[in-house]
Amino acid sequence: FWGRGFAGKEYGFALRLVEDLPDVWAALAEGRIDRGKAWVFAHVATDLTPAQRQTICDRLLPKAARLAPGELAARIKKLAIAVDPDWARRRYEAGVRERDVVGRVNDDGTANVSGVILPQADARSAVEHVEALARAAKRAGHPGSVKQLRSAVYSGLLDGTYQALSDEEIVADLLAHADGSDM
Repeated sequence: FWGRGFAGKEYGFALRLVEDLPDVWAALAEGRIDRGKAWVFAHVATDLTPAQRQTICDRLLPKAARLAPGELAARIKKLAIAVDPDWARRRYEAGVRERDVVGRVNDDGTANVSGVILPQADARSAVEHVEALARAAKRAGHPGSVKQLRSAVYSGLLDGTYQALSDEEIVADLLAHADGSDM
């Protein structure tokens, strides 16, 4: 069963192939590449002129079937930068404009909260901070796993529990609640 969101994404993917990447569409229809490779072209070769997209297709479609998706994406990016040196910057800036925090409930009743499309430096700094606090609590004797501690730190930072606390106070709070009831 396809929901509206999934169907809309599939429609957008098909439209992108037919309108912007007809050679990729033809290669997919003829079985020269699989859907995954077509998806890589459609989602990586964006924000380029028709001539630039054609150059990329001419150079990479003949090799695409033999490349792993990650290698194909890397080669598309390299060629995109070669044909348009500002491409990577524009793509990054457009991505950052779409940054968001999203949450969803899982089938088992747990939930996910994620920051998406964040600037790399901000994401790296946040992850390093959460990791450092979790490891400090573990070193201080907390019985939970580092994975569980990262989750507790993340939740406490996001819900405001740890907003006014120093790193040392956060570790102390984790230790004070180390009875394992929520780990």
